Amino acid sequence: MPSQDRRDELREELRSQFGEAKAQFEATSAKIEQKAGRNLFLAIGSGLIFAAAFLVSLFTVYWVFVLLVAVLVIIALIELASAFRIAGRRVPRIG
Repeated sequence: MPSQDRRDELREELRSQFGEAKAQFEATSAKIEQKAGRNLFLAIGSGLIFAAAFLVSLFTVYWVFVLLVAVLVIIALIELASAFRIAGRRVPRIG
């Protein structure tokens, strides 16, 4: 069994490696976020949640599926209009 000193050394080494990995992960995440213009991990997570809700509603309750599709179409149109606006295209809104 390792001595207390050896365990402390291993613990500190592990903390050091974890800190380095965390710093590298955060730097990479910041680069991705800057390039994509949004938090990519959050976008992927919400996409997976929407996909799961889509599939569950597709095979269970029809009216929930229709409602979910309507909401997703509205979200997609808002995203498209935002992308056009950022690109310098004017998109008129109704209402």
